[in-house]
Amino acid sequence: MKEEISMEKAIVITLAVLIGIAGMLAIGTHLADTAALVLYEPEDDDDDTY
Repeated sequence: MKEEISMEKAIVITLAVLIGIAGMLAIGTHLADTAALVLYEPEDDDDDTY
């Protein structure tokens, strides 16, 4: 009985860690995309000054 509880606990902890890592990766990707959009400067090919 005791071993079943510890095995279930190990599975729950493993799933929680995997979900946490996936969440952190998703947040990091979102922040990187946002930073790329904020820092994006289009190239100015024409040299016309007004």
